[in-house]
Amino acid sequence: MYFYGDTYFPGPVLKNVFQILLIAVLLMETAILLLTARNNQKGEKRNGEDRGSMLLIIVGFWLSVLLNPLYIRLFPVVLPVPVFWLGFAAAVSGMILRLYSVWTLRKFFSMAVRVGSEQKIVQDGPYRLIRHPAYTGSILTLLGISLAFRSVPGVPATLLIAAAVYGYRIRTEEKALEKNFGAVYRDYEQRTWRLVPHVW
Repeated sequence: MYFYGDTYFPGPVLKNVFQILLIAVLLMETAILLLTARNNQKGEKRNGEDRGSMLLIIVGFWLSVLLNPLYIRLFPVVLPVPVFWLGFAAAVSGMILRLYSVWTLRKFFSMAVRVGSEQKIVQDGPYRLIRHPAYTGSILTLLGISLAFRSVPGVPATLLIAAAVYGYRIRTEEKALEKNFGAVYRDYEQRTWRLVPHVW
């Protein structure tokens, strides 16, 4: 079964590579969700702490992926084939960064915003420079998929969705962490960036 047939990817190589990429992303996100499900329940049950951000993240992520064919139908001008490989490299890099970030947090990683009594501020690995590297990885993966479709409006549209979804999630998460850790977390904020070093 091919997710998008021959409509969006000319030739068997691009088509097969994209199928592998999309399946890998699906398996990765499913595995993260299932393997960290227990962590999602460990935090202290504070009403409204997550504020719907977990559902928004899941819906926003897959909406960004699924909208790419629509962009091509609305604007049937595609970029050159090398852009596909640039997108593939970006998506794989994003997946690696996300997996590395989740592995670094281990038991402290949670899809839902919850701060448990055993929670600590992890500052190892990618967290030495950025506070939300798992989200950086997700956004890079989404941009890579969009580039793989070679749609002209795909990348800016994906960035807009990511800015709305992850911007809300980051504000929600940092508010909870500031409330729990106070000056310690605010000091960590002063020494790091949210998503991209020296940018934001």
